[in-house]
Amino acid sequence: MKRTKLFWTVLLATSYLFISSSSWGQEKYPSRPITLLNPMGPGGGNDIISRFLSSVAYDYLGQPLVVTMKTGAGGVIGTAFAARAKPDGYTLLIGGTGPNSITPQIEDTGYTKDDFIPIVKITHLAVVVAVRADKPWKTLDDLLNHIRENPEKVRFGTTAVKGITGLSNHLLLRSAGIKTSLPTVPFKGVGDQVLSILKGDTDYMVQVYLGLMSFIKSKEIRVLAVLDEKRSPLWPDVPTAKELGYDVVSNMWMTILAPKGTPGEVVEKLSPAFDKIAKDPSFVAMMEKIEVPIFFEDRAKFQNYWDEEYKQYGDLINLLNLKKK
Repeated sequence: MKRTKLFWTVLLATSYLFISSSSWGQEKYPSRPITLLNPMGPGGGNDIISRFLSSVAYDYLGQPLVVTMKTGAGGVIGTAFAARAKPDGYTLLIGGTGPNSITPQIEDTGYTKDDFIPIVKITHLAVVVAVRADKPWKTLDDLLNHIRENPEKVRFGTTAVKGITGLSNHLLLRSAGIKTSLPTVPFKGVGDQVLSILKGDTDYMVQVYLGLMSFIKSKEIRVLAVLDEKRSPLWPDVPTAKELGYDVVSNMWMTILAPKGTPGEVVEKLSPAFDKIAKDPSFVAMMEKIEVPIFFEDRAKFQNYWDEEYKQYGDLINLLNLKKK
């Protein structure tokens, strides 16, 4: 009898320990702070927006969202670090078009788009075609016709010959049936590029709009077209290239990405949480203050866009023979 009671006592105790240890091993997510890696430099769009996200995230995640910068090589170093991070939901990346769609198809970065899982897309910055305001080209057609007639005289300036601005220009010209290479002037930053436009050293630019805002407001620079699916709420009177018959969409997106292998149940918690973060009134107000509209997309919609964009840039990179040997 005593042996029987002892047997059941030991069995129950063992079962309790097994159940308890299993429960401890399956901690509720998230149970500690989450790191959001910013692979770009301080003061840029990624930095500002990631900190806006961080400021309201606790209410929806139940844990702090800690922004950490790991910069270098145009975002490649931080993005590669995120790709190798433990896929447990505690290391996320604020991804972007350059390091996630373009550079991996030109250089050996150690990662591809398949090394990441989209959580949500927060927004994107539209790419615009712009000229000095007193130039005779009032419309995109005016500019493109001038390029057709004077391909060797038109000077194009860009901050990224093999990046989003340079490739967007190639997409636009090819959509317009212009296959001649233009004299191209490279610049280290948007400030130098704008100065060149204002001095008349270059004729037009294809650029992310944010660095041009003060010059657009002062009417020193005229935006001829937006390379986006829809018109920008910032300039509702400016047409998209698609409206004008040029099938070009190009923008610099900012998306929350997780390393490949992150458990589905973790992704299912993160996606709705970031959906709420993007709609938080404080976050919306902060974004409005820096004149960045929120273009939110859930992970399924963004994944479809990303797949198409990745192929578009890949085809162009191969066509232009830009891939490093």
